[in-house]
Amino acid sequence: MSKRLSTVCVLLSFLLMTTVGVAKHFADQALSWSFAPPELITSEAQSASFETVFDYSAGEGIAHSAAIRMKQDAVGILWFDGSREGAQDVVLKERDIRFKEGAWIVGDVGVLTNRRALTQHMDPPQAVLKLGNTIQFGESTDKLLATVVSLGGWAAASIAMVDTAEGEERVHKLPLSPFINRSHLVRTPMVPYTDGSFGLPAYLELGNAFGEWVRMDSHGKVRDKRRMSQGRFGIQPMVVPLDAQNAVALMRNFERGGDRLIATWTTDGGQSWSPAEHLDPANPNAPVAAIRLAEGRLLMAYNDQPDQANSLSLAISEDKGRS
Repeated sequence: MSKRLSTVCVLLSFLLMTTVGVAKHFADQALSWSFAPPELITSEAQSASFETVFDYSAGEGIAHSAAIRMKQDAVGILWFDGSREGAQDVVLKERDIRFKEGAWIVGDVGVLTNRRALTQHMDPPQAVLKLGNTIQFGESTDKLLATVVSLGGWAAASIAMVDTAEGEERVHKLPLSPFINRSHLVRTPMVPYTDGSFGLPAYLELGNAFGEWVRMDSHGKVRDKRRMSQGRFGIQPMVVPLDAQNAVALMRNFERGGDRLIATWTTDGGQSWSPAEHLDPANPNAPVAAIRLAEGRLLMAYNDQPDQANSLSLAISEDKGRS
């Protein structure tokens, strides 16, 4: 056998094994593609009231990437805290807030974990050099999904499952690619489906940055993955279900010089997403948060100055986020 023919055979064998690996990567029984939007609670006509319940600033450095962890009797506010983003002293902190007898009760600030603890409990063993955005896994009070880096910068990050169900921290990275499994990050809440599974809004920052819709079962197994925002540098998708089949994803514009929000829509439960579009609201390359209100309206919190990120505003949409 000639050297050239041998090389071709090796390449064909590699491609065959890779194809089989990709097919097996997400193989399992069929998923439901019907969202399970939360039930909307309506009340008698009342004027909106605003109250500052929790106001925190880091003594030195930053307090960044706030998220909510729902608990049985409290709401946990999560964020990462350190001298700067990606620094070795970054820790994940949490503060519980309860509403009792008509008043808010704010607990003490506690440290949940840090990169050294994650390194100690990572399976298979590997170092965690940076700790970043962290969200709750589904409705679990014992599991978190954290953005971690073991090599390079955020463009080479991975998503780690942090499980404390039995009082002992267990950590492993999600297998989101059968290849290098790098450049996956999280920022916004998961979305439930009617079969008990979830949709995870994830994103990549490597090269042509884009959003991804990852399907996971209730145990944390990755079952499917769909690409969002092709070619438009839309990251950190905030996905808001409108009904069982329709949802909108509002995204941070990661393109150099981009100063407008990006959005994409699904009409089949997240199986496919429309071409990404620029929206009218100004946004200085910053994330957004949104929820569905009564009568199909959306409420969005966002930075509304194209050249600075220190101005936060609220906006209402009555046409599924298009305006």
